[in-house]
Amino acid sequence: MLVRTMIVLLSSIGLLAIPAHAEISITDGASDCDRRVTLRLEGVEASAFSIDAVAVVVQRQRASTSCSAMKQLVLKGYAQDKLVYQGIARAPRWQVRSMPILSGADAITAAAPPRPDPAKLPPVDGYRLEPMPERGTDCSARMFFNLQGPAPMTNDNERFVAAVAELAKLATTACPELSMLSLKPPPGSGSRLSFFSVRQQEDWLPRPVYAKLRDARQQTVIAQTSAMKARSRPTPATPNPLASRGFYAADKLGRGLDFTLYRAWLDESAFTRNPMTVVVHDARAADAAIVPIRFTPARGQYLIGQAFIDEVNDTLNDAGEHVISVVNLIHYVDGVSSPMAPARNSSSPPLIERPLFESSFEPKRAAIYTIPQLGAARLLNIVTDPNGNGVLSRRGIYEGEPLGADNVLTIAELTGR
Repeated sequence: MLVRTMIVLLSSIGLLAIPAHAEISITDGASDCDRRVTLRLEGVEASAFSIDAVAVVVQRQRASTSCSAMKQLVLKGYAQDKLVYQGIARAPRWQVRSMPILSGADAITAAAPPRPDPAKLPPVDGYRLEPMPERGTDCSARMFFNLQGPAPMTNDNERFVAAVAELAKLATTACPELSMLSLKPPPGSGSRLSFFSVRQQEDWLPRPVYAKLRDARQQTVIAQTSAMKARSRPTPATPNPLASRGFYAADKLGRGLDFTLYRAWLDESAFTRNPMTVVVHDARAADAAIVPIRFTPARGQYLIGQAFIDEVNDTLNDAGEHVISVVNLIHYVDGVSSPMAPARNSSSPPLIERPLFESSFEPKRAAIYTIPQLGAARLLNIVTDPNGNGVLSRRGIYEGEPLGADNVLTIAELTGR
């Protein structure tokens, strides 16, 4: 493998056991066992950072680590001292997701690998799905599989229930339209049923299991909503990471691969109600990718690519917050400032820093009382200077425009710098 790996960690804390055959150098790095660990990877060229090659690094890191707190493994790849790759792997699946850092179609392809074959999904904890040809193998809303694995296949076997839910989620990576999975256990499995089904609307859990979990989640949502309504108004000493951008208050929700997600409020009157969701992308070169975009013929314009949507959804899951709006996102880039502008069209609107762009999404169909998730991209608008009435102007990106030609958004394209 033409990848030399420089791990930005201290081997003395047990975060790394170095394979004897690998060309690896170690520099000073994190001295603690953290939830989020970053690896610096070095390769001869950008093409060295294939999904398979990076997955090997993740597997070796997991096999050698004694850091049970680690839940995110961030991978930054360099070739000839230039950052050319970035990816992330999260517990429990540890699958690698990459995001484009360069412009061009090659970067988009790398960030959106081909869908897996639904007939060849990997096993989960000893359980696996096998095609049922007589029921059809093409992707559809409802799919049928034989289920293989250890007994007992019963609802009181937590290992079995968790594996089925994870297998269903893997199946949706191959077939996004899947909403019901019908499974046939083998003889001697201990199941009372010749067939049973799990549904996306029920979090891919057997109905009796989901019913108990739903009640517990409902209490969590009620508690979070009550806490939101009872919050004390912020004081000058209250941390506000978005104060410089004009927001009345803001909470950090979590870190994605190369962005930070916030829940923010425009003014005091909105403080106990549904907040806005703000994305602040990490600082980067003016010609580097901020988000991937793809032309969508059905809508006639470029929309944000699936790799970013998936990364936001994973970040929301990590945050565990139910009281959040995910239909609309507003985007800034760290280190890039824009003029202050009215936040909405009213007689006395609050002023916030003009976003670089805004995006909106369909709400993802999910189980009741689960973490809100982004569904399909709906709009992507570049925010321009206020018009004569002082109201922000917005415009989409359409096929054939220079702004969308590289299939990524960059600072240079958004600001003309």
